[in-house]
Amino acid sequence: MIGGNWSLGEKLAAAALLVALFVVGALYLRRRGAAEPVSPPPTKTPRERALEAFDGLLESGLIEAGELKGFYSGVSQVLRQFLAESDPAWGLDLTTREILAEVARDGVTAEAHARLQVLLKEADQVKFARRRPSRIRAGRALEAARDWVADFVRLEPAPEPGVEDQVEIDPLVEGGVLPGDDALAAIESVFMGEPGQGDGGAAGEPTDDDEEERG
Repeated sequence: MIGGNWSLGEKLAAAALLVALFVVGALYLRRRGAAEPVSPPPTKTPRERALEAFDGLLESGLIEAGELKGFYSGVSQVLRQFLAESDPAWGLDLTTREILAEVARDGVTAEAHARLQVLLKEADQVKFARRRPSRIRAGRALEAARDWVADFVRLEPAPEPGVEDQVEIDPLVEGGVLPGDDALAAIESVFMGEPGQGDGGAAGEPTDDDEEERG
């Protein structure tokens, strides 16, 4: 404690010391914070975000309140957002028909595509055609949408055939098709001679085998 018998100079010195300690402490904490940055939370995958959004819809109470149009709009939006994050070509600006065509062209199996078609079209009927499904059906739609996202697997495109996969074609076989009997006979005639000719000469001329038999 500052005593009552301290001179003015001693009091000023003590105050300066306190200020210096405060400045040094602030600089130390600042440097320590810069040297040890706080790690950001791990980034969630599109699947994790979609599943959490479905859980939020289930807990929102929209089904219990009978707000089925808003509920189905939420289900459709979560599905579309998941697709857009999975592939930029499946953007949010596409219509239901366009996005189904894009997914069918390059993305999922035929069974998964059929399930997605049912989900999106049912949501469109509730949103635009004033369809009024039961609350039980709405709950099943949410469960089906959640299962679709959980089971989603992107198909890999088929690899292009490499050089080693190409079939070597015999130069004697035009177009890679084996020759028929007529073509085989023509090839044999080139190497064996015309039918009726022997190996030694023209037709009717005696061969060495004939001379030996006569002898």
